Amino acid sequence: MKMRKTVLAYLLTIALIALMLPIAPLKAFANEKNHITSEEISSMILALYDKHGIEGEIISYNESVQYTRDEVELELVILESNLIHQKNNSTSLLMIDTHSDPRMRVMEMTTNIKVGRTVTNVTGAADLEISCTVKTNLGSVSIMSITNISSRQLGGTVNFISWTQNSGTWSSTDGNKTATVTVRGTLRTEATILGQKVGTTSDHTINVGIRAT
Repeated sequence: MKMRKTVLAYLLTIALIALMLPIAPLKAFANEKNHITSEEISSMILALYDKHGIEGEIISYNESVQYTRDEVELELVILESNLIHQKNNSTSLLMIDTHSDPRMRVMEMTTNIKVGRTVTNVTGAADLEISCTVKTNLGSVSIMSITNISSRQLGGTVNFISWTQNSGTWSSTDGNKTATVTVRGTLRTEATILGQKVGTTSDHTINVGIRAT
């Protein structure tokens, strides 16, 4: 009886092994088929950038990472949402207290203005300092000129590479009572998306409102 049980156990083990043998290769083949290569992932990422008119590039590939198609598609949905909602414009109003006096018709006052702004794109962000020099007429309570418009990275950053100012201009309204300083620049950031190092270049327009009081 003991010998019979041993033989039955042996046969059962052989049968189980035989059943498992075709399954393992099929499962491995299915997994291999479902994985997406880094080149495919990079192409899909850049396709989304192109779709939304945002400049991006693949800095480097990571061949060791493995993602299934479902994982990639889920991450790309999140990436596209971020691309759609990418913010590239900041506006604020600054109040300049000129201590105006109707008896003063020609007296001028020069004020150095500095204000913090944050620019973001899909892979990073940077705090900036916007600065300018404002000359006001105290008698007429008006802005005469705005010079030395500049910007620089100052403060916190996320995946920051560089900020480049492309232009700095100003325009006045309401009889020179108010003015808008406009800084245009380019933010560059780099981050890892689905195992690929991706660089993002985005153009930004920052408006700062100034009012003589």
